[in-house]
Amino acid sequence: MEVQFDPVRARETWRRRAAQKAEEEQRLREAALARARIIAARLKKDYGVKRVYLYGSLAWGRFDEHSDIDLFAVGFPRSANYWAALAAMEHLAVPFPLQIILAETAHPSLRQRVEREGVPL
Repeated sequence: MEVQFDPVRARETWRRRAAQKAEEEQRLREAALARARIIAARLKKDYGVKRVYLYGSLAWGRFDEHSDIDLFAVGFPRSANYWAALAAMEHLAVPFPLQIILAETAHPSLRQRVEREGVPL
């Protein structure tokens, strides 16, 4: 039995799979963004953080199934325990990895880029 390649069918299959992948990535993006907003609100309420910005792939449109949630916190109190806050917020981020960078200790180039291009939450 000879198998023939059907380019029309192959193209339709490729388009269908690409559309499914795009839909799944959009669902993931929306779920991650919802978690980022919740975490930003909790950082402000529970830890007194002044401002929280979203940056990285979720903010700048390259989010996929391997991405994390990148947050930039401004005004994290010196009296608060960063590691305890991060651990508490990581539970809210599941199933996404979470990174929280403090403005006070961030590299100046990152701080400048987030101030220019970050998304306030």
